[in-house]
Amino acid sequence: MSLLGGTLATLALVGGAAPLSEALRPRVGTALRRTQSGRAHRLSSGTTWRHHAIGPQNGPVALCIHGLTTPSAVFDRLAPRLAAGGWRVLSYDLYGRGLSDSPARRHGRGLFLEQITELLQAEEVDQPVLAIGYSMGGAIATAFAEAHPLKVRGLCLLAPGGLEYTPDRFTRFVRDTPVLGNWAMHVLGPHVLRKGAMELRNRAPECSDIAAVMAQETRRKGYFPAVTSSLRNTLAEDQTRTHAKLAKRGLPVAAIWGGQDSVIPLRAKDILATANPSARQIVFKRADHGLPFTHAEGVSDAILSSFAPGQGTQD
Repeated sequence: MSLLGGTLATLALVGGAAPLSEALRPRVGTALRRTQSGRAHRLSSGTTWRHHAIGPQNGPVALCIHGLTTPSAVFDRLAPRLAAGGWRVLSYDLYGRGLSDSPARRHGRGLFLEQITELLQAEEVDQPVLAIGYSMGGAIATAFAEAHPLKVRGLCLLAPGGLEYTPDRFTRFVRDTPVLGNWAMHVLGPHVLRKGAMELRNRAPECSDIAAVMAQETRRKGYFPAVTSSLRNTLAEDQTRTHAKLAKRGLPVAAIWGGQDSVIPLRAKDILATANPSARQIVFKRADHGLPFTHAEGVSDAILSSFAPGQGTQD
């Protein structure tokens, strides 16, 4: 074989690795969902899996929205504490994560706000919710509060996206390099994300269950396209002006940060303070980006002290 022929063959092999690896991943289906506790809702863009629905049946609703690479299981430690505090806690898997479908659409605010609206209808929630958003979920919760002011009574942000984001070199390459970035996410992404899950398990053994769930995500069809699209769309939005609008509206806002967070750096706190001086801000100095599950007790106490279930809603 000539040098040129060998080069072309190598490129074809490398280029074909991405679609092949995606094709070999199993699709989330009804059989798997039947083995889990929760409920499936068939919405307009695909099935959405509602993971938690706990707390007083007629209590005020706290809607928990997770982040970029993790499913709703990240709220497993937080949800029972909020429910014990009087909230009806709903958590669900964003499209492309957990047990929800991964539609072949742009994973931007349009898709995720549509998902929330239809989920609340399916769950027959007819009252304003406390929107609790973690990481990218913070950006989604903020966008939902802006788009649907009558549906949100308060906004609680846990290390939220939308203000400042410092991805690692691999994630930045994927985000900024359309073709090669797609290939890298499909082929190298499993190793990178499983390594991150292993590091979590090593530094916080009590979170080994969450680490296992995070690793399992990398084995399902549709996950990597969803993460890649979300990086380039939802997490690419600067929401500084949106926070300023919410401040003028008088929406109660609280933000909780990790002092050791390398993903959403603490300087985002100052950006939010400038945009919304009335926002309550709390810092857990020793927490990193995993604060909803590594510091669940303290975070839940902070949420309950910031938002009482009987608190009035905004006009």
